[in-house]
Amino acid sequence: MDVFLIAVITAFLGEFKITVFNSSFRFALGSAAFFFLLLFYNKFIPPITGIITGIIITFYRIGLDYLFNDNFGLYNSVLTHSPITGYYFVFGLLLYLGQMGKFRDKPYYLGVLGAFSDGIANIIELVIRTVIFDQFLLTPTSLKFVVVVAVLRSYFVVGLFNMFRVEQMNAIYQEQKRRFEQIQMITSNLYVEEFYLKKLINQIEEVTGKSYKLYSYLKKHEQIPKEINSIALSVAQEIHEVKKDHQRVIAGLEKIISQENAVNKMQISEIIKLIINSNRNYAIMLQKNIRYIQDLKLDLSIKNVYLFVAIINNLVANSTEAIEKTGTIEVKVERTGNNILVEVIDDGVGIRPGDEEIIFEPGYTTKFDKSGQPSTGIGLSHVKSLVRKLGGDISVEIDSMKTKFKVCIPNDKL
Repeated sequence: MDVFLIAVITAFLGEFKITVFNSSFRFALGSAAFFFLLLFYNKFIPPITGIITGIIITFYRIGLDYLFNDNFGLYNSVLTHSPITGYYFVFGLLLYLGQMGKFRDKPYYLGVLGAFSDGIANIIELVIRTVIFDQFLLTPTSLKFVVVVAVLRSYFVVGLFNMFRVEQMNAIYQEQKRRFEQIQMITSNLYVEEFYLKKLINQIEEVTGKSYKLYSYLKKHEQIPKEINSIALSVAQEIHEVKKDHQRVIAGLEKIISQENAVNKMQISEIIKLIINSNRNYAIMLQKNIRYIQDLKLDLSIKNVYLFVAIINNLVANSTEAIEKTGTIEVKVERTGNNILVEVIDDGVGIRPGDEEIIFEPGYTTKFDKSGQPSTGIGLSHVKSLVRKLGGDISVEIDSMKTKFKVCIPNDKL
């Protein structure tokens, strides 16, 4: 079906023409469209497409003659328009022999191939018309004209095609970049969940051990009903099953993270940009007008990408939520001795003076939903645990205008 689409478009644009050499020979946009569409689709055999296109154009032009030419004669109309089939066949054949599809990424070669194919095809058409109408058209002037038009038309098509491809490649790049950023943020969140599931496993193991101790203790005392012993044993067994389920979940998360961890190093500048872009979209979703600023005094490649992203993204997301409608969030990165210092500063809803020591405890929050219900208040406690895992420290500085979180992590841990 696409072959016929090429033929129809070529036939239509072929009517935008100039007629030269005092004959029915014409230069038109049709051949430029034919060349462009062959490059665009790159899945058809050019000489076959050329024959089909030539036949359809011939019938199309005969039909136009029938409708608009008062002196219409079928025989003369066929003689006048049928040579175009030879043109498109030769044009397609030469493009095919020149391996057009193989060199789509080489515009200079394509330009030469297109000009050569177009020029030779035009000359063949002139020869056919010379034979049919007994009118010699292959003069030096006509040949020069054919060559000039072929070169201009070919490089115009190649230029247009490459402009289209650049736009197409840019769109693909932007989409891949967006998907990459989404994957990095999702993987970072999965990494955090894995970390806390492992922590929960340790707690479950402790509870399981205590349950078995309780069961053993109850079993030694005969005066305690057997039903209670059975309940204690059942609790211990069920907790053990919960532990195994959590281990299966952790194994699945580790598999996902390892699959997505092909790029296991990133520059700090790339990470901060990713976090800011993600939170800028988050702010738009929250209908907030927030200006994000980054101030990087250094830029180095780090290995612990997902843990670092989880820490900084959590802080920036907290700042985004803390700003009511309009505000500014700044992320600073610098080196202090053997440590990397990251500061997240916002001018949102502040923390009450004196609360510096308790804000990292589970349950502390300054955020409430529309119904007045408080947030869970476990975000900063998570961040503190992640920072400690990297051997670092986190602190907060509060004044009347701004809140500043400072994360200090040893360079060798990143």
